[in-house]
Amino acid sequence: MHNQRRSSSNDKDHYMATEQLCDPLIPDARRTDSQSEAGVAEDVRHNTSITNRTADTAACSRNSTQAPDPGLRRPSPVETLDFDEPYNSLYDEELLDTSPETMLWVERYKWLVAATIAVAVAVVGSGVTIGIAALHSAKLSVTEAALRHHGAGAGYFAWAGMCLLYVSVATALVGLVELKAKGSGIPEIKCYLNGVWIHRVIAERTLLSKVIGIIFADAGGMIIGKEGPCVHMGAILGAIISQGRFETTGSTKHTTSATGCCGKFDGALNRSNQPNPSPTTGADEDANATLRNDTREYPKLRHGSLAKWLRTDLQKRDFVSIGCACGVASAFGAPVGGVLFMIEEASSFYKQELFFRATFATTLNCVMLFLILTPLNGGDFPVNEYKIGALQAKGVCDFGKITTLGSYNILDIALFAILGVLMGLFAALFNHTNKLLTQWRQKYVTNPSRRMTEALVVAIVTATVCFVCSYSDAWCADIDNLNLGKHASDYLSSFNCAEGQYNEAATLFLQQLDRTVAALVHTEDPDAFSATTLLLYFVIVWGLACWTYGIAIPSGLFIPSIAMGAVGGRLFGLVVSQSLYKHIFDDVNSNHHHVQACALVGGAAFLGGTTRMTVSIVMISLSTIEDYAFLVPIMVGILSAKLTGDAFNEGLYDIHIKLQGITTFLEHEPTCLSRRTKRSLVASDLMVQPVVLQVVESCAVITRILATTRYNGFPVVDDRGLFRGTILRSQLSVMLLERQRSQQTVRDEFLSHSDFLQYYPRFPRVKDLPPGEDIDGCMLDLEHVLNGSALTVTSDTHAHRVYRLFRHLGVRHLPVLTPRGAVWQQGAAHEVVGIITRKDLHTLESEET
Repeated sequence: MHNQRRSSSNDKDHYMATEQLCDPLIPDARRTDSQSEAGVAEDVRHNTSITNRTADTAACSRNSTQAPDPGLRRPSPVETLDFDEPYNSLYDEELLDTSPETMLWVERYKWLVAATIAVAVAVVGSGVTIGIAALHSAKLSVTEAALRHHGAGAGYFAWAGMCLLYVSVATALVGLVELKAKGSGIPEIKCYLNGVWIHRVIAERTLLSKVIGIIFADAGGMIIGKEGPCVHMGAILGAIISQGRFETTGSTKHTTSATGCCGKFDGALNRSNQPNPSPTTGADEDANATLRNDTREYPKLRHGSLAKWLRTDLQKRDFVSIGCACGVASAFGAPVGGVLFMIEEASSFYKQELFFRATFATTLNCVMLFLILTPLNGGDFPVNEYKIGALQAKGVCDFGKITTLGSYNILDIALFAILGVLMGLFAALFNHTNKLLTQWRQKYVTNPSRRMTEALVVAIVTATVCFVCSYSDAWCADIDNLNLGKHASDYLSSFNCAEGQYNEAATLFLQQLDRTVAALVHTEDPDAFSATTLLLYFVIVWGLACWTYGIAIPSGLFIPSIAMGAVGGRLFGLVVSQSLYKHIFDDVNSNHHHVQACALVGGAAFLGGTTRMTVSIVMISLSTIEDYAFLVPIMVGILSAKLTGDAFNEGLYDIHIKLQGITTFLEHEPTCLSRRTKRSLVASDLMVQPVVLQVVESCAVITRILATTRYNGFPVVDDRGLFRGTILRSQLSVMLLERQRSQQTVRDEFLSHSDFLQYYPRFPRVKDLPPGEDIDGCMLDLEHVLNGSALTVTSDTHAHRVYRLFRHLGVRHLPVLTPRGAVWQQGAAHEVVGIITRKDLHTLESEET
């Protein structure tokens, strides 16, 4: 059998496991790679006094009756999220004590939180747009003034200096303040919504670095987009607003109370408002002295607070998803596109309730965004004596409205499919090249100084190339000689050209990327951009975008992909219109605007080739045109690009998830469980040896287990060794800390469900728990706290069913049971033989390969 092969492969490990059966909880027996971190070492040193004779005897007596299988792999301490509600007696009592009217107000409060998230994302997105526009305008003004008064050299140094200054601010925020603010943030948020906890990914410090960093990085002329950071910012705002408090990550103590944007509303109180515990004497005086000297502040919730019902990973996940949808909606002014992005790409779990609430939030988000940006973009004020509510539908990334795409026929559909295949090939090559660059970056660019230096090198190279390619007056052409079409002149640049002319290269190189895309899709005349300019721009931007994505600045992938696809599509349309249509099908297609249509389809196809998204990209693309009859060509191009790219590699977001070493991300279908050909995998092939607790357990044993392990879930058995349920590490730490404050045994009459919610998400650490000499003789009754209805499987359950329990139900820990006896029968008692976590699904894959 598989377990026997693994156990016999190393006789030394087998011998050590056998020798340590009487005490399997000592640090050497359970230590893993992550336990060598400084924080764990500090926790263990702090609790050295706990390893006393009483705890040793209790642990040995409990585990000696149930000898573990030495062939089982030991669990890996990978942090995941609890998307399965811990149903226990305290939770049931909380529900019974809550009136239906209160639960109705809880539902109303969720809609209020969703509306607050929508408005907050719109305000932040508007601020990002205004900041980028102001900084970019200042950079152009300084550069043009230097060109007029001091010549080309001064103009170049002004342009490059301003770009370097802006990017230095952005990379300093990432390199010195918060590294999680680099990149788009979509891979990390995608992992979070899948159930993988990543440190500081939704922290307020990450939000601050992301907002300021994307403003300066985009204004610095980098080949990046704003939509990815908008998604990340929306996710962070969704987490903060729904919880009514900041994440406050990085602190070693619980030093913050429940304050934040909704802190007053949800009724968070300090511990000082609670009655003092009854006085104690004798041996408890030392513990009282420790408690009096404890200066940490722990937040306390009112039992009638509405916000307490949102303080779980399950509820927070929904509002983070809503924040992601609002981020996409504000980026493109596309509420339906935001909801579809949430369903297709971001969220791993879908509920009808979440769909309706996200649709409401994205709609409100776009209304608020249009309300703020309309007067700033030169439109009518929302309310005046002539018009009421005159709004311009513009997002953070504005491509304008396209009205002159013309019609298409069956030959055009075939050409759009060919264009999609070409864009899919270039996108797959883009993903592979960026993967190699990221691997090189992970190997050599490993500290803040190197990360910042790389970002500045990319900035100076980008600024130099863009300025040199745009400076020559050979790119200047007369605007009056071209049939530009409606609104096209608004997106053309006259950099270094005479009045009445536009600079063909500067329109592409020196403007913000969304204005570059707008110029490509709005300009009707095929001669507005020559094939040489388009080819030069495609090659340069392809290389710079591939180099830029992943450096230490906030950056998005959508707009660079659309820009590369739009210029490639326009080049394809120019070649087709000048060769095929002009000489062969001129009479049939005389009313077609092929360069515009190919630019639009090419941009959507390249984005689909890099991200492998489909439906959400269609809706985002349709938000830029007024003719929904062009849905079919866009869909044809995107599907062709996706299928072509899938033949070579994965989407770039999935590639970066794996490059970050996140092995607990669960795809829609399992890939690591289908390689065995001899027999089907079952739960016994996946399970590991659990650390088991008793229903009534010693405080010393619990504290010692928490100090010497990093596991987050523990099966609970009764005095006969029969399975009763599971309990979380966070629940145990809260019970121990509450016992210290109450100076009594923690039982049902003392703790309530709200007492556990008050700490979320910053549960006590081992170093915050009472030392060993203060807990001698203390016993904890876990009966009312353990999850007695936890999902379980048998040892012969098929591995694919185990995978689906994790993927579709959000399970964090899955105990493996076996009946006490030879056969199954009605009402049979069960024993715990193992436990399965997300990490175990991938650990087995690495062993097999």
